[in-house]
Amino acid sequence: MRFIGVLSVLVSLGAIIGVLLSFPRKFPLPPTQTISPVTKYPTWHQEIHGLDEQTLNTFHLFSLFTTGLGASVSIYWTLIRTQPTFTISYFQNESGDIYPATVFNAVIAFYILSTFFSALIFILADISKFLGVIGIFHNAAELTICLLIFNGGKIGSNYDYLLIFGYTFSAANAISFFKWPFDALFFKTQGLVFDWMLVIVFTLIIIKTNRKNKQNIQGHIPLHIDNDLKDHEKDSLHERVTLLPKTVQHSQQLWILWIASVFHIIGNILITLLAQVPAGTYAFQATYPISFPLYAYYTYLDTHCTDVNSQKRIYLPRKMFSRTLAILFWSMSLAFLTTRFLIIQMVEDQYLLTDFDRKVKKFLLSFQPQ
Repeated sequence: MRFIGVLSVLVSLGAIIGVLLSFPRKFPLPPTQTISPVTKYPTWHQEIHGLDEQTLNTFHLFSLFTTGLGASVSIYWTLIRTQPTFTISYFQNESGDIYPATVFNAVIAFYILSTFFSALIFILADISKFLGVIGIFHNAAELTICLLIFNGGKIGSNYDYLLIFGYTFSAANAISFFKWPFDALFFKTQGLVFDWMLVIVFTLIIIKTNRKNKQNIQGHIPLHIDNDLKDHEKDSLHERVTLLPKTVQHSQQLWILWIASVFHIIGNILITLLAQVPAGTYAFQATYPISFPLYAYYTYLDTHCTDVNSQKRIYLPRKMFSRTLAILFWSMSLAFLTTRFLIIQMVEDQYLLTDFDRKVKKFLLSFQPQ
């Protein structure tokens, strides 16, 4: 097992090195930035020919409304509403330790809320340093989600809080001090790292939980519904369950997390590959009213659905430093690869390393309006 862990780290590290070595030999001159009509400061993009402002603003407003609504209901379900004990999910690690998923769900709510503020700044200041500094809290929420999963459903130690604070502080300062285009590239790349990481860890959780459920693991803590109800409310469990959502059964709600993370990474990939194409910007905005209402829907399902026979368990992969490192390295390599295809579009053909890059560049540029 240790050999496999070391091998996975080495392979993922090799993927990072391979992607970095494939970057063009010469970095392109930075494109001319547009000026935000509101702040009068430079944005993080050049003029996008053919972009319809009314269409874009329509997408912006719809994203703002859906993320705001999703954040509001998620905060209510996870932090304000008193959740019956028998609807609480529990993370279980490989050692059998269990921790309630209440903190995880609350972080999901904060994740949606931080996305709402990012969408608001997007409308006011366009994609710019202002958005980057606020968007760091969106990424910090993604980091916190990953830490909770890596640590068995809880914040493991004070070092985790230090890591979250250190990341937020250092990333915000890097964006503030880096000059164009390195500020934008840094924000884009580090954000893609967390977006890819969420897809990977949610995939691992689904695989692990489904495998455990198929094995019909015994020994779950039985429901004690009587402890959660007043004397005059002590209905049968079946009668109580009829009031709960029937759309999914535990643990099918985990697929909602995965689908939401996939839509989010698809939107970020499209706006990266098609940065100068109106359709890329529209597609990116169109994924927000899908991804974050889905995250909100997950918090509803996880705080309301129940398992008739046993306590709800979400099984986590075995905690190993090598596995965590491999996930980080694979996420970094995929983020670097995504950013690489943005950069090659701005580099002259003579500085590209392969004919494949030249063909990819020609293909991506073919989407630009003539």
